[in-house]
Amino acid sequence: MNKKENLELMTKWGLTDKVMDMAKLRFNQGFNIFNTEKFLKDLFNSPEFRGAMPNFATKLPTTVDSVQYDKLSTEVVNMGFFDILGEKNIVTESGYIKKEPDEYLDGMQLCDRLRYALAFEESEHYESFD
Repeated sequence: MNKKENLELMTKWGLTDKVMDMAKLRFNQGFNIFNTEKFLKDLFNSPEFRGAMPNFATKLPTTVDSVQYDKLSTEVVNMGFFDILGEKNIVTESGYIKKEPDEYLDGMQLCDRLRYALAFEESEHYESFD
């Protein structure tokens, strides 16, 4: 994809520079799932990461000594998983994520139906993604 296509998709999904930073970084070593915490600490402490993600990096301590993370499920292998987004009226038929008035939850901006559904326990769609 070219930059124009990327920008169109990012805008379509509500992921503009107003709500997020994006950078491409290269990791040239072996990755072991058992060393995830070390990988994340090294990433957040690296000058390359801090230079590429200045807005995020300013929220980090000078040195990251520990990280807390949740391993995400990687069992879904069928794109039908995303059909529920249309069924629950979270996205339009063309795939645009429907917007909602801005609200903040634990420092995270909830500005569309998908973010509400995934992060806000009071959302009518929260349990749709178990």
